[in-house]
Formats: sequence, C-alpha cells, structure tokens
Amino acid sequence: MLRRDHSLTLSSDLSEFEKLVDLVDRFADAYDLDPVTRHHVHLAVEELSTNAIRHGYRNNPNGWIRAALRPAGDGRVLLSFSDGAPSFNPFEDAPQPDVDATLEDREIGGLGLFLIRELADEWRYDRLPGQNRVIVGFGPDKTRSPRKRGLFARLFLRSPASS
Repeated sequence: MLRRDHSLTLSSDLSEFEKLVDLVDRFADAYDLDPVTRHHVHLAVEELSTNAIRHGYRNNPNGWIRAALRPAGDGRVLLSFSDGAPSFNPFEDAPQPDVDATLEDREIGGLGLFLIRELADEWRYDRLPGQNRVIVGFGPDKTRSPRKRGLFARLFLRSPASS
C-alpha cells in the first residue's frame, strides 16, 4: 500500500519488487530528482530489499519490508529501509568485497552494499525492537565528489594488464 508520505510496506517476496521501483519513481517525479540520484536510490532500494528477502528472511515470503523516502532539503533524499528479519548490520556485518582484484579474480556478488556506502552521503544502521532499520542519504548529483563519480571506472573498467 503506497502512502502519501512516500512509504510502502510489503511482504518479503521478490515478486513485490516492482512496487518498490514504482515508489522510487513516484518520489523522484514528485521531487524532480536528477537522474543520477534517482538511479542511486533505485540501487539502494534494490540492494537492501534483495538482501533482506534472500538473506534475512531466507526467501520466506511471510516477513515484511518497508521503504520510506523523504526530501531532506537542497535536493537531498533520505531513504529509510526496515525489515523484521534477524538482527544484521549491513555496514558492519557483511563481508567487504575485494575491490582491488581484477574482474576475473573477483567473487561474484558482494558489491551492492559497498556501492551504497560509496555513493551515499550518509548511512547508518539502527536495531530497533523487532526490526532492522537502515537510513541512507543521497545528495544531488552536482555535489558528488570526483571519487564517487569515478567509482564505476575504478570497479569495472580495470583490465588485468592495468593492475
């Protein structure tokens, strides 16, 4: 159910994912988000919801996830993502990917949370009674640092010869 405050609570089922995409798109349209910030919010919602469903709930569709978006001034966006899965701090408990390895040597997966940390201006985890909550803040694209703008090239355009 979509609420006026741009929040949505769904069952922990990947088939519900399109509703989260719609939530982000409606919010982005309502607040005229730049395309890069919109993409980063999509990435965060996808990563957090997929991890909660697959790892937190172990694909059990009887749990819940909640995403809420709100403007935070100056083109900034705050995403609050919650779930009722067992306690898990994605910023401390998830393994760190080896971003210095070549693509051929890197394990598949594990970059989503890394990308959230790199692309977001702020992030935090709170364990509340019966739920995990992650807050992620994104600024408008024009405020992104050169380090963040060059992240894709650093991760994906390295060849084995350039290592």
